[in-house]
Amino acid sequence: MDLSHFDRYPTVEELLRLPSFSCSRVCGGHAGLDRLVRGVNLTDTPDYSRWLSAGELLITTGFSIAGDQQAVDALLPTAERCGLSGVCIKAGRYLPDVMPAGLVEAADRLSLPLIALPAQARFSDLASAVSQEIARRQIPAEQERREALCLAQLLSAPLSDSAALQTARELDINPEQPHMILRLHIEAAASEKRRLMHEAVHCFRQAGVQVWAAVLDGELVILLACGDDPAAEERFSRIAKIFAAGCPERSSCGIGRPYAGICGLLRADDSARTALQMARAQGISCLTDDPAGVVRMIGSDSPEAAIASYVRDHLAPIFCQESGRRRELLDTLECWFVCFGNQRQMAQLMHLHYNTVAYRLHQLWGILPGGQPEGDARLALQTALYLYRQRPDICKRS
Repeated sequence: MDLSHFDRYPTVEELLRLPSFSCSRVCGGHAGLDRLVRGVNLTDTPDYSRWLSAGELLITTGFSIAGDQQAVDALLPTAERCGLSGVCIKAGRYLPDVMPAGLVEAADRLSLPLIALPAQARFSDLASAVSQEIARRQIPAEQERREALCLAQLLSAPLSDSAALQTARELDINPEQPHMILRLHIEAAASEKRRLMHEAVHCFRQAGVQVWAAVLDGELVILLACGDDPAAEERFSRIAKIFAAGCPERSSCGIGRPYAGICGLLRADDSARTALQMARAQGISCLTDDPAGVVRMIGSDSPEAAIASYVRDHLAPIFCQESGRRRELLDTLECWFVCFGNQRQMAQLMHLHYNTVAYRLHQLWGILPGGQPEGDARLALQTALYLYRQRPDICKRS
């Protein structure tokens, strides 16, 4: 697993937002503003290239190249060859106040940020600001790296029970509780994926959810603890859909089903992968694996209990009615499915007046939580009714 993107060094663009860099101006190389800055270099000697290191931000007055056009022309190509993240020049004393056109053109050609510093800029303040910002990010970066490594281990090839439990404990994960996994495919730079990861974590934590997240193999992976909340799946899915709607275009989110146990984490991840694959294939921003709950019921370790629970969950509002009305509503619902909602056909099949059918349907949609079902909700309701008719012995036990 590649963890290089967890270095959490600031980009040139992020540094330019710091107060010490206020009034600085990007003259060229805008395409390279996402370069990571791993250090700062104040070298200003004629042999400056000997002291440059990859990832550094060079801050200079231009003293070492003043009066030498060849040296001026070589500044940015040399910086690019040495792997610098950007070049900041405080012009005025050794270089003209207006940035030379040749430097601007070279910066754009190389996508190397060229920044003009204001006259009042103090190099010591700039160097300190860069160093402090890098240091500030190191502890969170190490935490991210550790969390990513542990999640990758838990969601890859099965570990031994003891090793998996130890890894889970390191992240304060209780594998006995059910967990859900979200997987997001986002077409964006690594820094943008990290930003979205932090935003997702914030959204779920605000809702009181225990959450772990990492960018693994280019995808954003979010692990959510369901605890003993029976409504967790619906609640988490709602939050995920709101979050996914705010992601960049062509992003896709797969919402997996909740599972408990160490092996359940792998099943939850497989479920999220399946949902993500379907979402990408259909061009949908967010999709739940098995939204009607049928696959989960079939794969249950206790199928009869799962069937009874499935039927009860979907038909409970009808079951609550007195026996005569319950029978009427169930017959009406079944006929509605058979006739594909055609009320005239329903009236003929049930030997009822058209207005009676319309009245019963009005009653039916009034007691069902989502009203008249559509899409996955329709499939789930029809499946529940079919199971109730086929296996009344199981369904009536509960």
